[in-house]
Amino acid sequence: MLNGRYGPYVQVGDGEGEGKPDRASLLKDMKPEDVDLELALRLLELPRPLGDHPETGKVIKAGVGRYGPFVVHDGTFASLRKNDHVLDIELDRAVELLEQKKNKKSRKSNVIKELGDHPENGKKVRVMTGRYGPYIKYGKTNISLPDDFDPEEVNMDVAVQLIIEKGK
Repeated sequence: MLNGRYGPYVQVGDGEGEGKPDRASLLKDMKPEDVDLELALRLLELPRPLGDHPETGKVIKAGVGRYGPFVVHDGTFASLRKNDHVLDIELDRAVELLEQKKNKKSRKSNVIKELGDHPENGKKVRVMTGRYGPYIKYGKTNISLPDDFDPEEVNMDVAVQLIIEKGK
């Protein structure tokens, strides 16, 4: 166990000989006195392979980087959640996190329903889904749908009423 500029770390060998010795920093929640040989060897394995992705067959790895613990597959990184641990995470959970990341990326604003042109001024009215949930897009104005509204059930009459309530 050594202490460096960026905090405590473990190292294989003394650095004398060919090349740099393998090193690994302790994780945020680790105390130097709690690190034994087994834990030190596990830290030195990072990033560690978890297995092959069931769809692509490419390897998924778990590691720790600048922004904390992560899993990576084919260039896609997903951060681990608070209850996940980089040394204990398994393949199925990693696949789940990567899938959530993929779904989150695709959660850009999407049109749920085209309602047509506003009856009074001809501005386009659409029901959309976005980062913060469903909303009505009226020209350049966005109007959030109340939680008790089903976006699939919104029609032009409901949209016009919400636009009036919003004062637009």
